[in-house]
Amino acid sequence: MKSSRPLSQELDLVSHNMSHLDLDDDDDDLEDDRHSLLSNNSPNKIGSMDPELGTLNRNNNYANHNQPSMEPLQAYHYIGLASYWFGWSFLWLPLMTTIIPNQVLLLASDEAKGKALSATLLSGSVVSIIAAPAFGSWSDSSTSSYGRRRPFMIVGCLISTIALLIMGFSSDLSALRIGFLLLSLANNMIVAPYSALVPDSVPSVHRGTASGWLGVMSILGYMFGGVLMYHLEDIGILAAYLILILVHGLCMIVT
Repeated sequence: MKSSRPLSQELDLVSHNMSHLDLDDDDDDLEDDRHSLLSNNSPNKIGSMDPELGTLNRNNNYANHNQPSMEPLQAYHYIGLASYWFGWSFLWLPLMTTIIPNQVLLLASDEAKGKALSATLLSGSVVSIIAAPAFGSWSDSSTSSYGRRRPFMIVGCLISTIALLIMGFSSDLSALRIGFLLLSLANNMIVAPYSALVPDSVPSVHRGTASGWLGVMSILGYMFGGVLMYHLEDIGILAAYLILILVHGLCMIVT
């Protein structure tokens, strides 16, 4: 049946109806967009909708917050950071190559001295295998107000002092071995966190310079430790231990 309305009126009616449909669709789209923006701005959006992504972003924010300052460091900063490496090298070179072997010679019989020295050093190595990754991981997760690394290094230095005194005053192999076990534990309590100080406190563009200073201080420590080795017979084993304690502690304080 043909419509009695003119064609122009029918076209106007169709256009009017279509405009209403478009407006309704636009209103729905605007409402959806509003809800989407509100949900995206929610503080828990990332964590609630994608836990893995939320954890990643939170970790990245934590890492960025703990990044070292990009300001250039002065020479005394590098020297202070590397000072402990001097004390560590000064301690371990004479201790491992001269002092402990001489003590074993004094405390063990001629037939058992090789076996006694091997057993003493092996016990320390076993402790290091377990302690190094343990203290490194523990310092990574530390939330101490004094810093992640510093408390481990300070406690480790105190334990090292006690261990060196035990070794210096030891009158038998058992006491020497106990002291060396304790020293190995304390050494890893210090060195594992200390190894992370460069990336913690030095910007990436200056880490090569910091590593260079670490190498310099290590060589100097070996050199002065060699001087102590040369004069060991003159000063005696106990005096050598006291010098090791003094230098090691001072270098820790500087760092």
